[in-house]
Amino acid sequence: MLRTSFENHEKMNETTAQLTEKETFLSRLQVIGVIIEFQHSLQRALEYVMENRVPYLLAPIKEMHSSISSFEDLDKQFRLVELCRAAGLIADFDVTLCRHLFQNVPSDPSKKFEEYENCCLLLVFAAVTIPFLAKDQDSEYNPDLGGHKNNTHCIAKAINVVATALFMVNVKAPDANREEEIGARMVEFLALASSSLLRIGNETGVLSRNRDAVFLLIGDIVKKSKVNNSN
Repeated sequence: MLRTSFENHEKMNETTAQLTEKETFLSRLQVIGVIIEFQHSLQRALEYVMENRVPYLLAPIKEMHSSISSFEDLDKQFRLVELCRAAGLIADFDVTLCRHLFQNVPSDPSKKFEEYENCCLLLVFAAVTIPFLAKDQDSEYNPDLGGHKNNTHCIAKAINVVATALFMVNVKAPDANREEEIGARMVEFLALASSSLLRIGNETGVLSRNRDAVFLLIGDIVKKSKVNNSN
């Protein structure tokens, strides 16, 4: 219902009100984001050491890193990413998460499509619940720190990393282009999130408390996306 009625604010309000565990979901999304940010900080630190200690070793690995997307075979991509990650280079997707998801892909084609639909709905749920972060007083953006007290800023990385992994593994059809699939799902996510933000734009209650911080979060999601831009 939410996927087809994001332009109908009344229907969006009615359907979103029926959703439960929104705060729990957002809390877990923040935790996932913190873990990913910490992991990437370690990767950047490792890359810095490699660059300063063994630049002659890092240079050819960087060349391989730039060619990852040219391989259609996912297993080859995963192996290259693992090599590059060992040198501190960050890839466009989390290979560990992708491998774990592949282990849980059902063999039945009908169940595969059902799993794909579940992934779409997960992203929809994220899109319509993000505006509820405005209710939390700890969501206030601190320009001195460049973030939020409750780590809301980490959600941008979580959304992009999780969405990329989900739709690299779960596709609508076997011959689907994975990059196009990820892009289409992120466009849908942004459409729903934008509609939800417009809905709280006229709010005067608790939802108006830190809505500016949520606007910044959506902008950060777009900025950190590898498949979408501000257009």
